[in-house]
Amino acid sequence: GQTCYICMDGAETGEGLVRGCACRGAAGFVHLSCLVEDAQVQVEQGLEDEMEHQRPMLVPRLMRYLQCRLCHTDFYGAVAAALGWACWASYVGRLEGDNLRNIALQILGDALKHGKRHAESLDALEANLVRVREGEDYEGREGTIFYVRSQMGDCLRELGRRDECLALRRENYEAGAEAVADGVVSIKAHLTHAIEYCESLNRVDNAAAKAFMRDQDLIARVTSEFGEDHPTTHGCLHTYAFTLIGDPRRRCPDDDLAEATAIFVDIARKWRRRLGAAHPQAEMMQEGAKILQARIAFNGVLDELLAAARGD
Repeated sequence: GQTCYICMDGAETGEGLVRGCACRGAAGFVHLSCLVEDAQVQVEQGLEDEMEHQRPMLVPRLMRYLQCRLCHTDFYGAVAAALGWACWASYVGRLEGDNLRNIALQILGDALKHGKRHAESLDALEANLVRVREGEDYEGREGTIFYVRSQMGDCLRELGRRDECLALRRENYEAGAEAVADGVVSIKAHLTHAIEYCESLNRVDNAAAKAFMRDQDLIARVTSEFGEDHPTTHGCLHTYAFTLIGDPRRRCPDDDLAEATAIFVDIARKWRRRLGAAHPQAEMMQEGAKILQARIAFNGVLDELLAAARGD
């Protein structure tokens, strides 16, 4: 039967096995308690290393609460949410302003977002943003603010608060240009914020989103910076496809619909290969491709019916 890859015991211990990552086959099954204990041990070792070497050792080790150590992808669903709360519970008792406590709060927000607990995630992220803005200055502080606002924008979008999401993403994008020049934000982060802004803009003004993507030469810049097969490049193409589709209540030009469908089909194929067909992100992209393919078929039938009605 299946066994936990950490303790090597099975479900007969009384605790069921979980898997919320991109592992496939028999790999990746684990006790949730083993994941938590493994992360705690890693963090304790990081604290010891920091004391010995006087340099940051915590963040890579804290990633055990967010990412599978086997497939190196983010946890999702109930597993992600449970690990986020476990991280916060482990370090919330530390002094206010403690670095480990601060990082744990950010991990809680990220993990809840991965678990699709968007309202709870937004609460944690907003609390973290207040902490960062009002706390002591430190190297990387401004970059952290941009990152937290980006995560908040994702939650606002999923909660249907589109106007707030657009305003926040516009703020992140417009402030990012100056931040890049000052060395506060990387060009990769700024391009990611541009994609996010364009995605939200398209929901309220398709023509403006198309113009933004064209004027910023966004696809070429993102591809050059990240590479063709990077998830961020796929996200940019995904946003571009939605600008092609435009208002779903209106007929999309056949050429644009065909191009958008080809993009969805290609990304779905790549995500199935990278994440596995059962992963939620791969399933979402595959479903999107099927919907567009059905829309093409519907347009063809509609054209035939209209032609018949006209006597063509």
